[in-house]
Amino acid sequence: MTSDWFAKSSAKASFYANESRVTNHESLTTARMRVAVILTTYNRPDALAAVLDGYSSQDTLDFELIVADDGSRSDTRELVEARARRAPFPLRHVWQEDRGFRAGGARNRALTTTSAEYVIFSDGDCVPPAAFVARHRALAEPGYFVAATASCCRSGSPPPCCAGSSRYTGGATESGSPPGSGAT
Repeated sequence: MTSDWFAKSSAKASFYANESRVTNHESLTTARMRVAVILTTYNRPDALAAVLDGYSSQDTLDFELIVADDGSRSDTRELVEARARRAPFPLRHVWQEDRGFRAGGARNRALTTTSAEYVIFSDGDCVPPAAFVARHRALAEPGYFVAATASCCRSGSPPPCCAGSSRYTGGATESGSPPGSGAT
């Protein structure tokens, strides 16, 4: 099992969110691949501000960021609008009415606004390490998705996006075993 905090899953669920817009995966290269980051949020502008700072400090800034808002108050919109004026990448806010927990709907709504070939989903309280987007680019491969694994939370030095919460885990290890199963 790799000590890398990303693992490729062979679930064959294509990580190209807009696969229908791409006719030949082999023609895509990670160097020119259009990348979008979609962050879900709900009434946590304090946490979202820290996350946006993390994305503004990425090793590579060649991506767009879409905040998928599940019905937050106006202070979240105001934060995103202010940050969009100075962000080193395109930054948009996609809002839906607050009708209870519907984060999946907010993510889907945000997804319809991008033409990126590769989409990174994260949460509005998950501060990324500086190489987060670059690592996704490096590990991108047609037919696979990239996910943080449960082992990242148990290893010696977990990344900030995984610290102390199994909420940020998912996918399978390179062996295809579910996280935490003990199989390698």
